[in-house]
Amino acid sequence: GLESCRHAARPGNRAQGDISGGATLQVGAADGAAAGLTLQSGTQSFGAATVQSNAAFTVNSRLEAAALVNAGTLGGGGTIVGGVLNGGVVAPGNSPGVLTVSGSVENLSTATLRVEIDGPSAGTGDGYHDQLAVTGSPGTFIAGGVIEPVLRGFAEADASPYTPVLGQKFAVVTASGGVSGGFSSLTQPASGLASGTRFDVAYGSNAVYLATTPTSYAALGGLTANQRAVAAAFDSARPAAGVLTGGDVDTLYNAFYLMEPAAAGAALDQLSGVVHAEALAATAGTARLFGEALGARAAAVRRGGLALAARPLTSFAVANGAAA
Repeated sequence: GLESCRHAARPGNRAQGDISGGATLQVGAADGAAAGLTLQSGTQSFGAATVQSNAAFTVNSRLEAAALVNAGTLGGGGTIVGGVLNGGVVAPGNSPGVLTVSGSVENLSTATLRVEIDGPSAGTGDGYHDQLAVTGSPGTFIAGGVIEPVLRGFAEADASPYTPVLGQKFAVVTASGGVSGGFSSLTQPASGLASGTRFDVAYGSNAVYLATTPTSYAALGGLTANQRAVAAAFDSARPAAGVLTGGDVDTLYNAFYLMEPAAAGAALDQLSGVVHAEALAATAGTARLFGEALGARAAAVRRGGLALAARPLTSFAVANGAAA
């Protein structure tokens, strides 16, 4: 009934079937008592919805609410029609699965986007990964807070563990109206990543990707001495995982995170202009100078792709303490 949906005072409450009206749906209580509600099927329509802290709200149905404010945990594999303001945890799917929002999603600084990875494609159940799909109007996703990929500790992963390979990408957010903002940090999985790899975030115009990248580009096999020296400087200037610096350098690192590992050597040559390895290693200021050079090169990448940024950085000079 409507009352159980409005208050959801006990964990494990379920509702199904159609509900309509202008009431406000509240999941949980202001005193922080544990609560949970699952909308299992049908269409439920409310004027607004609020998920209190320490409350879990699972939407497997079609929920229509002009505004949903989440301070607890929001998940499920259904569709939410309206705007979602997330200050808690959004965990799409039912281990794993796809949660669709026809409207918009804005993440506050306190937010967490938790995504389970159990396969290469977005979908429901064993062998897939979570995805938050933002559609409709305006169809926008504003990143913020923490992104938290999970590889172990849920039923599907425990039954058939999945380990991403270097270079693999996962579209964990899609947004037809565009992606903006950025996460403040990425929490690396406690287990499940291959040795020598980590997750980074690549921000696209209409998607957010988790990319499996080297913990150190300088440690990649098959590099020349010069490429390895450039990679060491590249590693030193590398932002923390998930973080946008707000500059053109973000564009360049996005390009590296999305490229195949086999292309890294040639890309490092493009960055260096095949400068001497000893020059790159000459001073403690190399990382700063290299970062400045990356900014100029990143602008070229942003304008037309990495291939158009191939003019060598022959003016990158360490010896005189300047990068022109």
